Amino acid sequence: MKKNMFWLAAMAVTVSMASCSLNEVMEQPEPQAIGFSSFVGKPTKAANQIINPGATGDGTALSKFYVFGNYGDATGTYTNEVFSNTEVSVSSTGTEISTAQYWIPNKFYKFAAYSDGNSSLTVTSEVSFDENGHITITDYSAGTNDLILATPNEVQTSATISAGSPGAVELTFSHLLSQVGFQFTNGFTNGYTVKITNLEFSVPNKATYSYQTSAYSWDTPDTNNNKEYTVNSNNDFGNSVAQSSEYNFVIPQSNTALNASFTVTVYDNNGTQVIEKSFSNVSLATGATTAPGGDNNVWTPGYKYKYTATIDASVLDDVMFPIKFKVDAVEIWKESTGGNSSLPLN
Repeated sequence: MKKNMFWLAAMAVTVSMASCSLNEVMEQPEPQAIGFSSFVGKPTKAANQIINPGATGDGTALSKFYVFGNYGDATGTYTNEVFSNTEVSVSSTGTEISTAQYWIPNKFYKFAAYSDGNSSLTVTSEVSFDENGHITITDYSAGTNDLILATPNEVQTSATISAGSPGAVELTFSHLLSQVGFQFTNGFTNGYTVKITNLEFSVPNKATYSYQTSAYSWDTPDTNNNKEYTVNSNNDFGNSVAQSSEYNFVIPQSNTALNASFTVTVYDNNGTQVIEKSFSNVSLATGATTAPGGDNNVWTPGYKYKYTATIDASVLDDVMFPIKFKVDAVEIWKESTGGNSSLPLN
């Protein structure tokens, strides 16, 4: 089976959200509401994947994210809570969205925001934020949701806060999961059709995402919590036609020991079944990576992997046998003898 690692959807699309202020009182500086603006990388087709707010197409527009935020008196120590898994509704009109919390002068702020397919995670058991500004998502299981996360740079407020300063906190969301899909091409050229069924693969599916040493990353998934993925069966498809499956969200991990299985059925141009063959233990190892900073044979967060295979006689030669002909001889012309073979000229 041919294996190709494909693209990171790198196009960033903007989400605007806005700040507002209270009326001026006794000539004091207006308190500035903490606001957010965000950028979300745009992937392609998958279940409930997150795309730009207000956008249309393959995916679900970002409509809600959940934010944590603390502040303190020095860099790296943020002991005072501002937001704790607080829901923020995203406008689809491109305007900024203000919150009900306000900036305090001479403080250091740290934020983290996530969205699990426009849904939240439970604070006590699945997501937490500490006084060092580190977010941890514990025992996450991949399903049909696109998990995205933004961890913006620290914001330091000045001694005097005026309108428009600080500006909205810019959130660049990254996709924490990987996506896996399949594409089969009919390599026959004689009117035969192909059908793919029972396409399955099993992946360890529970892991913790957290700050480790100097970067956020997934730990090794729990091999006792595998998920069986059953991918949609393709209808019959004809000569040189490619059929693609939906994409599935998976926990980023080593794919060296992961395999897929599926069944191939071939029909002639009368619709009669020619053969059926099951493939098992087809390796999902990707080989060399094209992900920046990625490792070989590893699904990298934010990347989509499409595994491709061409179905033709060369991969079915143990069960599919062509009709053959053998020329024994070409009969020799024989000379006739006897009888009247003279031309009647008179």
